[in-house]
Amino acid sequence: MDLTPVKLVVTDMDGTLLNSSHQVSSRFFELFEALRKRGIQFAAASGRQYESIAVKLTPILDQLIVIAENGGLVRHQGRELLSTPLDPNLRDQVLERLESVFRKLDKSGLKLNAAKCTFFKKKINYLGHVVSEEGIETDEP
Repeated sequence: MDLTPVKLVVTDMDGTLLNSSHQVSSRFFELFEALRKRGIQFAAASGRQYESIAVKLTPILDQLIVIAENGGLVRHQGRELLSTPLDPNLRDQVLERLESVFRKLDKSGLKLNAAKCTFFKKKINYLGHVVSEEGIETDEP
């Protein structure tokens, strides 16, 4: 196969680069070296935070591009190429809202199970209903 036109390979981490045990296969490192020898740049992309990606790819971290946090952070050879932080006003609003919710939960004696929590969705299905900013409706047509 002629790889001459290929200059960059980008892959997702979860379900692609990482196996079912959330580890990078040793075979990947062999393939990475073959790409590097052909002058093909490699980028690992993920919604994960940078450090979560970096720890998995430590042996080759200085040789690849990391696209982290859903594209909000791009790093290469220890340099930040792109960073799109959350607007400080929006960040403060979100934190205030979360703090209010957590205070109400605490006051009511309720606890959250993080594995069952859903954040940043415009609507969710719950017990046969759709909850959204428009209100609550049944999920039946």
